[in-house]
Amino acid sequence: MTLCNTATTPTVTIDGEDFDTNARIQSAVLETSNNGITVSSAPYEEMGLLGPGDSIDLTFNVEVGEDVRDGTYNLVLAIEGNSFDYS
Repeated sequence: MTLCNTATTPTVTIDGEDFDTNARIQSAVLETSNNGITVSSAPYEEMGLLGPGDSIDLTFNVEVGEDVRDGTYNLVLAIEGNSFDYS
């Protein structure tokens, strides 16, 4: 899957105050609640800054047990991040 910052400008003004549109991605993990489906990939950590228009490809390995019935199962992509860089 691809994670994309769809901002088109480096800042946005809200109520007269400017805010940057960068997205600092601290972690990304694919989660499942089904016992027969497991995500065998490690979470992504400290992925860095996605500026306006930037994107990053994420790849996860998913294993489905033989006893899992045919059907559609939803997985959750959990993203942790912020738009600030603290030093």
